[in-house]
Amino acid sequence: MKVYFTILVIIFSVTFCFAQTYEWEEVSFAKTANNDITLSKIAITADNQKIFAGIFEESMEYKGVTLTSSLYYGAFIAKLDENDSLLWIWKFAESKQATATYSGLGGIHSLDFNNNSFYLTLYFTDSIYVDNQLYVGNDSISIYGQTLLLEFDTNGNIIQDFYLDGSCSKELVDVYIDKNQNIYLLGGYYNDQFSTTSNCTCTFDNQTFSTTKGNIFLAKYAAAGNLLWINTFGENKFIGATDFTIVDDAIYISGKNFYASDIDFGSFTLTYPNNYSNGAFMAKYDTSGSFIWAKYYGVKGWDSHVSPNDLLALSNNKIIVGYGAAAKGNTLLNFCNIKSDMIDFVCDASISKQNQYLPGSHIKVMHPDILFKKKIDYILILPWNIKDEILKDYSFLR
Repeated sequence: MKVYFTILVIIFSVTFCFAQTYEWEEVSFAKTANNDITLSKIAITADNQKIFAGIFEESMEYKGVTLTSSLYYGAFIAKLDENDSLLWIWKFAESKQATATYSGLGGIHSLDFNNNSFYLTLYFTDSIYVDNQLYVGNDSISIYGQTLLLEFDTNGNIIQDFYLDGSCSKELVDVYIDKNQNIYLLGGYYNDQFSTTSNCTCTFDNQTFSTTKGNIFLAKYAAAGNLLWINTFGENKFIGATDFTIVDDAIYISGKNFYASDIDFGSFTLTYPNNYSNGAFMAKYDTSGSFIWAKYYGVKGWDSHVSPNDLLALSNNKIIVGYGAAAKGNTLLNFCNIKSDMIDFVCDASISKQNQYLPGSHIKVMHPDILFKKKIDYILILPWNIKDEILKDYSFLR
C-alpha cells in the first residue's frame, strides 16, 4: 500500500531557473503583413493530431495557405496530422474592425473534442459572420458580449451551433463533453454595469431568465442540441465562474466572489465570514443537475482564480486523513475552511482525544491503528514541527 504524506505549510515561494536545455521538435510560423495573429487554443487528440484556432487581422499565411478577412478580423481553425503536416485550415468567422465602443471578435475561449467532433466557443460583440451566416449579439446595446458555441466534424465542417438568445451580455466560460456526447456549459449572463437597462434576459431553449445584475448558469444539453436541464445561481451578486470539471457523476464548479457577498444556490445559501472582502467558492452538482454542496475558500482580501482541478488534485476520489490533533493544525484547518467532507478523520495517539471531534472543523479523531486497517491515499501531517519523527514512525506506509 502506497501512501503519500503531505505537509501543509504556508510559504512565499520563489522559482529559480537553473540551466536547462530545451529542444524543439518542430517550429512552424504563421505570417502576416503588418497586423496581429493570436493563437487562442490548441488541443491534441489521442492519435497525436493537433487542432488549433485563433484570431487574425486582415490576412495571414500558414504553410502556404493564405486566409483573408473581408471585414477586418478573422477567426481560423486548423488541423495537423501526427507528423505535423497540415490537413486543413480555413477562416470560419469574420467581423468588422474594433472601435472605442466595439471590440469585434473578443477571442476563442475554449476548445474541446471527442472522437467524432470538436467544440469551440467564440466571443464577440455587436455582430459576426460565421460561415457567411450573420449572428447579432444584441440589437440595442452593441457593447454587450455574446458567446457562440460551434460544433465541427473532424474535417472542420460546422455541424451545429448553440446560441443564447436574450438581451443580456452572455459568456461561456467552459465546455465539457462526456462519454455519451452530452454537452455541459458553464457561463454567465450579465446586465449593463452602467445601468443602461434596469434588467435583461437570457433564453435557453424555451426557458427565459431575467436579472438586474447577473447570474451564473450550469446547463446540460444532449448531443442533438436539446436542453436537458439548467441551474442558475448567484442572482444579482458580483460573482463569476472560472472553471469546472466532471469526475464520475459529480460536477465541480469554481468561481470568484468579488465582494464576499452571500451566494444563493437554490434553497442553500453560502455565507462568507464578516472579515472577507472577496474570495473564491466551489460548488458540487451531480450530472442530473442536483445541487450537493458549496464551500468558500480564501482569506481576507484574497481574490483568487481557483480551479476545481487544483482543489481536487489531492481529493479526487482519494482517501485523505490527518495525523495529529494538535491545536496549531486545527487552527490551520479552520483558517482554510477544511472540514470532514475533505478529510475523512484525524489520527492521534492521545487516548483523551480519540473518538472526539476537532472544534470548528468537526473532523473525528481516531486511534492510529486505523491506518493499518483502512486504505489511505494521503496523510496530512498537522503538527509539522515534528514531521521528521512522524515520517520515520510511519515510513512503512509509503
